[in-house]
Amino acid sequence: MKAAIYCRKSNDEPDKTEENKSVVRQHDRSMAYAKEMGWTVDPAHIYVDDGISGKEFTNRPGLQSMLNAAKHGEFAALVMSEPSRLARDAIRGPAVFADILESDVRIVYCLSKTEQKLETLGDLAALWAENVSSESEQKKASERSRDALSRKAAKGYNAGGVVFGYDNVPVLGHTPSGSIVKSHTDYKINPEQADAVQRIFRMYADGYGVTAIAWTMNGDPAYADESQRYFDGRCPAPPRKGTGSWAPSSIRAILYRERYRGVVPFGEFRKVYKKGTAKRNKQSDYMRTPRPDLEIIDAPLWAQVQARLSTVREIYMRDNRGHLQSCPDTSRHSGYLLSGLGRCTVCGGPIWVLSGSGGQRGKRYKMPYYICGRHHSRGTTICNNDHRVQVARLDEPVLSAIEASVLSPDAIIYAIEQIVRKVAERRAAQPEKPRNIAADLKKIERKIDNLVAMVAEGNEGHTPRAVLAQIKTLEQQADVLRAELREYEAPVELATFDEGQVRRAAEAQIKQFQDVLRSNVQKARQGLRKLLHEGRLDVTPIMRGEAKSYSFQGATDVAPLLGEANALIRIAFTNLASPRGFEPRSRP
Repeated sequence: MKAAIYCRKSNDEPDKTEENKSVVRQHDRSMAYAKEMGWTVDPAHIYVDDGISGKEFTNRPGLQSMLNAAKHGEFAALVMSEPSRLARDAIRGPAVFADILESDVRIVYCLSKTEQKLETLGDLAALWAENVSSESEQKKASERSRDALSRKAAKGYNAGGVVFGYDNVPVLGHTPSGSIVKSHTDYKINPEQADAVQRIFRMYADGYGVTAIAWTMNGDPAYADESQRYFDGRCPAPPRKGTGSWAPSSIRAILYRERYRGVVPFGEFRKVYKKGTAKRNKQSDYMRTPRPDLEIIDAPLWAQVQARLSTVREIYMRDNRGHLQSCPDTSRHSGYLLSGLGRCTVCGGPIWVLSGSGGQRGKRYKMPYYICGRHHSRGTTICNNDHRVQVARLDEPVLSAIEASVLSPDAIIYAIEQIVRKVAERRAAQPEKPRNIAADLKKIERKIDNLVAMVAEGNEGHTPRAVLAQIKTLEQQADVLRAELREYEAPVELATFDEGQVRRAAEAQIKQFQDVLRSNVQKARQGLRKLLHEGRLDVTPIMRGEAKSYSFQGATDVAPLLGEANALIRIAFTNLASPRGFEPRSRP
């Protein structure tokens, strides 16, 4: 039998060797248990989340990959050391266990050599109690840890993390018996990094912006003079984590970091979990401990930089009419069609909008341009896509291409024909599939009925939230199965569809989308988000003669045009050199 292994721990234990880390011990014990049971474990199905809380679900890549593999039947058993490795959440934890078990995957624990069941209300109650206990333990541990860290921070010691400009230095102490142990971690100024911090502050104080500083530190040729003046022609090494290059956001964070003034903060942000993911809440009141020996930036330079930051922030946040402005890389409220939706194919960065000048000498006017945001903020050494294209010269071809290749009855009928053929082929290859799906659906519906009956017999206000979460999870699984069942039944109904009737229905839907795309930018952006697969349009720099331009390519989810029966159909489109050469293609 094929098995998978899942390992997780909350902290990264940087001071321990690899073989002594918790996830390594979990892995070794799980592998030994799988071998004892006679199961095989493919290395591709060993999932690890190192340094991630059990209350985190959204941003836990190992968990998400494992759940996806379980859903597709890639293994039949999941081995863990104990339940808290999977979740420490009384509300969401049971639902995750149910997702795995409902995928016909066994869950076994190598430490207790027991198997997780969820067949009776007693099993559900036991699982819920286990998650309550795990979450309670996690909260107590968090409180103890925060108390210990606050006592260290009150003395100006390191309370966790790495800060650019400083080295973390372990300080040793002695136990009453005379043994040498680690007492705490202190900061020590890193001369090389501190030098980079000072140069960043001086360059900003001299009037350069964070983007110009990033370009300079990344070694962009356009800022060779500034590099020589402020950094002696060198490219300072960036912080250890990240893309390996300097970003304006990193430099902005450095300019605000009061630790460089010899002040160690603690508790400025509190981590809370909302909807299964961690959020940072800024606190108005937090601990600030003076450490003059850690000062990197003197008082006059610090005051000069903070004054300029305050001025720039005020100017940036309001235009000349006092209206709030959004960030240049924020696409949610953008006034431009493709800002944030477009992606540079050279580096994968977002497409931004910048203001430039147009017209002739003496008659200049402001004009918005599309440009690669990563090139603009980090320089040519990070992305060499320096093409700037007027907004209108890209918006119009994109809308025209979608109207021609997607918003047409011929394209929709073509897509329906292709999906009918593909699904029919799949049904012929798996004739038993619909029957199996229907049987699984009946099992889930019976479980939902049983849970609903339990709620109805008791006092709903006192029903364990885990039961309600379980019902919701089962309903979601049932919806997925119903959609799959419709997919297998659809070809029988669509094989003899009335083309004229489909064409008339499509024309009505198309007209609505055309009106949306041509009404105003905000509505057009909403329409594109519905049509573009994953809300993304790939944009590639090209040359048209001697002029710099962009080509684009994307795929559309045409479910809004086709309805539920054809929700999986996608049509690829591109702005070919000759529009006449375009032929819609199906991408299920």
